[in-house]
Amino acid sequence: MTGPVAAVAEPNPWLPYPPRALAQTSLRLFCFPHAGGGASAFRGLRQASGTGIEICPVHMPGREDRRGERGCADMAGLVSTAATALLPRLDAPYALLGASIGSVIAFEVARYLGCALSRPPEALIVAACAPPGQAPARLPRVGHLADEELARFLAAQFQGIPEEILHNAELLEYFMPVIREDLELIQAYLPPPLPALSCPVIAFLGADDPISASLVAGWRAVTTGPFELLRLDGGHFAVYQHAGTVLQALRTAVAR
Repeated sequence: MTGPVAAVAEPNPWLPYPPRALAQTSLRLFCFPHAGGGASAFRGLRQASGTGIEICPVHMPGREDRRGERGCADMAGLVSTAATALLPRLDAPYALLGASIGSVIAFEVARYLGCALSRPPEALIVAACAPPGQAPARLPRVGHLADEELARFLAAQFQGIPEEILHNAELLEYFMPVIREDLELIQAYLPPPLPALSCPVIAFLGADDPISASLVAGWRAVTTGPFELLRLDGGHFAVYQHAGTVLQALRTAVAR
């Protein structure tokens, strides 16, 4: 006779890394990347997390090994689909992190989980992003720019397009559709009048980021809980380069 066969969980394309055992996890941190970014953007955070905080990169369609899938055309559809995908991992306390426009997605997922599903987060971390409804004026309407023009703009303003991609037509053709899709999504987004969060919100901004600190400080209005604006060495993608600082700020906020 054989014993019972353990159930095998269905693969979740939104959360490509298997979960840790609950005994090893005091907090799960779901991470939403910058425009065009995939789960691999959070490699540094995963390597630095150690014990306690489990890093759960959210892998959205249209990028990396999900490039063949269509992305969500509107913010409401993206948020509800992403939030549903996170539900199986909400068996432990959790927080959310967003990098650049991923900050707005993380914020809306936090509101959705808190309001619609009564599962609010312990904290929200946003980085290198204007608050909801206040996109930086320096970002033009992307629908008016050809791929090459848009890539040059992103490279000049945010160091968002590496040189090897900027000067390679085939690589531009590969990467620009999902970047354009993400930027158009955020430019069409209007935050719905839902209640504010009540958890701590931590905003990070690189010292050399073209987005102003006064604009990023507007994230204070999204929560009735504590708010903190922290500066990092580096530019628009500094949050990826300071994993230890990010994790320590999260631990401190949750402990409070």
